[in-house]
Amino acid sequence: MSINIQAITHQIQDAGNAIADRITQHSKLIPAALIQLNAASAMQDLHAKAEIAAASREWSGAKPTGENVAATFPCPAQTPRATVIAVDGSQIYPDKHSALQYYLLNIGAFIIQIGSGEAPTVVRNTVLAASNEDVLVDGRMVTVPLVNLRRTVAEMEGLTELSLDTGTASPHPVVSLIDGPIALRTQGEGISARETGYLYNRHLKAMDRLADCDCALAGYVDQPGGSPVLNLLWLSSFEIDALDVAIEAKEPPFGGVSDRAVFQKHLGPGERSAIFQTTSGWNEPYRKRTLQERANQTHSIHIFYLNVSLVAETPVVVRVEIPEWIATNPEQIALLHATLVSQSQYTAGVHYPYALARADGEAVIQTQDRTVVENMLTRELLKKNIVPHKSAKLKLKGSTRPKRRKKRR
Repeated sequence: MSINIQAITHQIQDAGNAIADRITQHSKLIPAALIQLNAASAMQDLHAKAEIAAASREWSGAKPTGENVAATFPCPAQTPRATVIAVDGSQIYPDKHSALQYYLLNIGAFIIQIGSGEAPTVVRNTVLAASNEDVLVDGRMVTVPLVNLRRTVAEMEGLTELSLDTGTASPHPVVSLIDGPIALRTQGEGISARETGYLYNRHLKAMDRLADCDCALAGYVDQPGGSPVLNLLWLSSFEIDALDVAIEAKEPPFGGVSDRAVFQKHLGPGERSAIFQTTSGWNEPYRKRTLQERANQTHSIHIFYLNVSLVAETPVVVRVEIPEWIATNPEQIALLHATLVSQSQYTAGVHYPYALARADGEAVIQTQDRTVVENMLTRELLKKNIVPHKSAKLKLKGSTRPKRRKKRR
């Protein structure tokens, strides 16, 4: 064991008390948030307050749409026939101490036609990036955040191609699922404007094509953090001429309670919340992207919370992210709602969509996979009479770390 247990032994009790206090405090604040949720639902000026706050660019939260903010919607009684396409991705990050300067993206997909009796299809697409253009940015090694963004773009592009190909052949509607948020998050990542623009352009083009083919696109966020709806509820508690106080508040509303914690108490089995539009800065490129074929709708990211559990005692609340052209289509919303709840009943009580779980299994990169890739790269370099050398630090890691003892059989 490499940590100093003796050094932290006296801290364990304090840490346990701090965690317990935080959980207890949050549980006491949830009823107040629920009261404010119901109060906000009756406010005629709620949308105007959100518009004013969003225009200030100092406030990030959720704007109400046409649905009552406190409304709950039951799961459609019958799961429709649909083709579900789920995509997930993983990566091997570059290591500046390694002689092998590369990164690898692995995109896994799972396609199932619900109710058809046909065998599902699995797809893997693996990309090995090693050129100067791929691994060097302004003369420096590509960063982890940038690799993550490139993976997210590759996931959306892969989902688009599969959705277009499958949708053409399928007699049923297509549900296109991404594991995690839909939109790119580039704020605070230190990525150049040129690279950011390039990635957004590719991502938005893929979403344009999905919108044209009428696929029900959604991002599925398990264990969501954040509190955009609670930010809206905090805003709603102020008079419209005093919003600057709420906007400039530095402390998180309701003591840092998350939306998920509140909706776990608000949503019944299989129910979804109202749909909200996010005002976060990362949503701006999606709000600006107008779709000419859809009555000037955009890709602006909307969210709703969904309890995918059908057991009252154990709610499992997730966040579902959708573009505006889905948010304004009741049939697509009902399709996503029913499909996600139904799919979440097939994973042995875990309540996670089966198709996404299978996509994750296709995308995951095992430790031995990295070893195989690097052995292959090393052999290729040796063919060219190039002997790769590790950095001194990487060599020392192998010699100074304690060896694991082999278990005797």
